[in-house]
Amino acid sequence: MTQYVKFSSEEQIFGTKNLLESQASILTSMQHLENYRSLRAEELRLKILLKKIMEEAKENLNLLDKTLPESPSKKADKEKKEKSEIIEPAVEIHKKPKETKVIRMTSNEKEEPSYIEKELEEIRRKISRLS
Repeated sequence: MTQYVKFSSEEQIFGTKNLLESQASILTSMQHLENYRSLRAEELRLKILLKKIMEEAKENLNLLDKTLPESPSKKADKEKKEKSEIIEPAVEIHKKPKETKVIRMTSNEKEEPSYIEKELEEIRRKISRLS
């Protein structure tokens, strides 16, 4: 035999509101997670770009170091260093410095509201109707 429990209208409204607020909270958490992921992807992209720029700067400094005349004290230090280490053959290739393109994302562009924002608006409307 099945038993039924009857809720008063106040209890039903309270339960429905509580359920809708829980859904809104979950959707807000999903929004935060989505935002976090996009920021992490942007951070990774910027770190890779920084690494490329640093490598190019290092190449340019090495090229500059090779083209500048050496001072007498630097020659003596270099000779001492060469005696203590095995010298590997080096192939010099003169390259033009690479130009790097920096892509900046503008926050002025208006994005369409995501499905999460649409769901949140719908839930807020339902809550306001229950109040």
